[in-house]
Amino acid sequence: MISLFDRTNQESENLFSAHSYSACMDLDKDAIAEFLSLGYPLGDRTFRKGEPPATLIDVPQLTVHDGSVDDVEDTLKRSIHQACTGKEHVGVLLSGGKDARLVVAMAHDLGLNVTAVTVGDKNNRSEESAASKVASALDVPFMTVRIPDTISPSIVSEIGDITGGITSFSAVAPIYLIKDELTTHFDIVLSGNLMTEIMDTCEYRWYDSKNPLDVMKRKHLKGSKVLTPEYAQRVEEHFTERYRNKTLEEIILDTEFKNRSRALWTLTMLGVPIVAPVADKAVISTTFSLPLEKRINGRLVTTILKKHYPALANIRTSKTSLPLYFPWWIHYGTHRVKDRTEYLKKGQRIWAGEPRTNKMGMWDQGYIYKYKIGDYVRDSLENLELDILNHDFIQQVLTTHFSEKQDLSSYIPRLLTLKDWLERNNAT
Repeated sequence: MISLFDRTNQESENLFSAHSYSACMDLDKDAIAEFLSLGYPLGDRTFRKGEPPATLIDVPQLTVHDGSVDDVEDTLKRSIHQACTGKEHVGVLLSGGKDARLVVAMAHDLGLNVTAVTVGDKNNRSEESAASKVASALDVPFMTVRIPDTISPSIVSEIGDITGGITSFSAVAPIYLIKDELTTHFDIVLSGNLMTEIMDTCEYRWYDSKNPLDVMKRKHLKGSKVLTPEYAQRVEEHFTERYRNKTLEEIILDTEFKNRSRALWTLTMLGVPIVAPVADKAVISTTFSLPLEKRINGRLVTTILKKHYPALANIRTSKTSLPLYFPWWIHYGTHRVKDRTEYLKKGQRIWAGEPRTNKMGMWDQGYIYKYKIGDYVRDSLENLELDILNHDFIQQVLTTHFSEKQDLSSYIPRLLTLKDWLERNNAT
């Protein structure tokens, strides 16, 4: 596999510029519909017909062989070592979850000069507390970074200018907002990004080994309400046709891997030296060589942690107060009960609440879309016109988002990305 980082920044910039001539080309409404529904266009397509993305992400060809959990550990450690060779200061994004725990533990084992980094929340310290305990158990330095109080809507254009609309700005924004802190302190930043998708096979609770396509359709086609019925059906048909008779692993590589890799590439273009060690052909092939029952629902990462880093498995998770070594279904059930209890106590007003300074953690973007750039969100989406859109549903998204009656904020970043692209390309 060609690494995401094999191309120089200048080469990628030239490639992007070479495609900018096509402003007069027709909109690819199918690609736009796929982006709004799935979060990415299928294949190597963009919002213009015939225009490839600014960077092409090569899906690795799997070399499946007889492998073991020990082989997975070895390849992951080699990936971390290769990424950090010659780097003096190594940061690891530590959320307190199982994937980030494994990355920081392995980096520490390799003798790297590691610092664990958490994006903190002053009002809800659950994630920060779990992460700090992991860092303490490993005896590695720990730092907390706060998302800025003031966020400019210009981040949508700054990110969109690089991606060309092939990935939502929300996939990049959390790290981009703290990039100055990261680049000041570290030569490289390691992330557990993609580990759930690759090493834990996306936690498929209802996996049917005879029909992986249905599982992936349930996961990916959740955003189709934003489209007219005609285009929602077209997206499902295109998805079905592309992945019919494909294995679960092949679909994951062409969806999760490809889209998240574009987000990582975008961050490198924006000046963040970030690497996901699991996005390595050897790691992926070795992991996918294991039988599925060893890697769904968090089993693979948890197995490695229990075997080599038992102290980390004893630390509570960020979403529940239970130690990580508890079975996944107990964590999931406990979290669901907690969510339902909060719902009964507060009604549907559970996703943002009253504005508070630095309320948000890494992924609490609903708060950002209401309290930080809310005016921009409302103005942009109320004036978004395209015949493939279900405008009644978009109005429902806005109404429920700003009244906090229901959390539909996941639709907002995709719509903002599209609106910004249309305006910058004079396509509105």
